[in-house]
Amino acid sequence: MKKYLLRPEVLITNIVVFLCPLFLIYIVLNKIADNFSVLKDVAFLAFCAVVIIVSVIYFGISISYLGEDVGKTLVIDKEENALIITKDGKEKQVLIKDIIKCYYVKSSESVFFRSIFYHHEYLVLILENYDKVFITNLIAKPSVIIDELGLKVDKIETYLPYVDKKIGSGVYNNEEYDLKVKAFYLSFVDKSIDELQLICKRSSLYSKYAIIAAKQVIKEKTNANTPL
Repeated sequence: MKKYLLRPEVLITNIVVFLCPLFLIYIVLNKIADNFSVLKDVAFLAFCAVVIIVSVIYFGISISYLGEDVGKTLVIDKEENALIITKDGKEKQVLIKDIIKCYYVKSSESVFFRSIFYHHEYLVLILENYDKVFITNLIAKPSVIIDELGLKVDKIETYLPYVDKKIGSGVYNNEEYDLKVKAFYLSFVDKSIDELQLICKRSSLYSKYAIIAAKQVIKEKTNANTPL
């Protein structure tokens, strides 16, 4: 088993890169306080504005990574062909065979953006039950996880590589969605309302489609038993 924890070197790099522009802003403000005439220098003001904007964006993107992976532990179990994720005391096991899609998100190859967001990259694993797993560079380099799990990836290059929760939302089209729900509906139609309610309560053990189908059958059975 291989275990991955928060990478302190990447976290420290993020903090240092964020603090450097703040230090520069501090120097600039002192310069302005000493000599207000610098406010007439358009180029100087433009430079300060760019530094501030980039710093704010960098901070926002870093926060999205921290929110996803702080307190998270990742274990790759080669014997079980599984990924074990623990966060806030809750453990989740993902079988490699259940990963139907993998996106590798990184900053644009543009020299400017790549130099700023070099450490900002992450993976989005789309699972068979329509769930998603995010693994950012704070835990492990995406290339390492890709090699370890033998994943085929779709690369997404973006100027601002923040953790985008919408990625992978369109993996299943409407027709596939309907077919999956219908398959569970047909297998649930003969079950009692009590059995179906138990399935809904155990939502962590069933796929999203199973829960939708179970609720649909419960609704139909309830309406059928309701006197006019």
